[in-house]
Amino acid sequence: MTHLPFSFRSRRYLVRCVTALSVCALAATVSAADAVTSPDSPPSVVIKYNTLDLSNEQGAVALYRRIAAAAQQVCPPENLHDLGALARSHSCQAEAIARAVRAVDNPWLATVQTTHSSKSVSMRSKPA
Repeated sequence: MTHLPFSFRSRRYLVRCVTALSVCALAATVSAADAVTSPDSPPSVVIKYNTLDLSNEQGAVALYRRIAAAAQQVCPPENLHDLGALARSHSCQAEAIARAVRAVDNPWLATVQTTHSSKSVSMRSKPA
């Protein structure tokens, strides 16, 4: 695997990614009645990806996993006993991931997100 140097461009993408996740977290905090954090200090997660090679699928998958994990950290927890809270959590995570992927602006990452999103939708729509 080739390592890309930490360039000005990747720093800018990292800042965009963190900003997108912070904005999503703030929106989730405001919309969720049981949110613990205040709008003055929205949760955020720094996602480091300067060592990933985003010119291939492997690097994009690794970054997508990091973004998804960060979205789980900044969004309200999933509550299986409260369908409204569960839906808000899933919505927050999907929006945070989408914004972070747009901020990174990488075709491989966008493809990974599209593939993952279509699998998630098809799994949710199957009858139990």
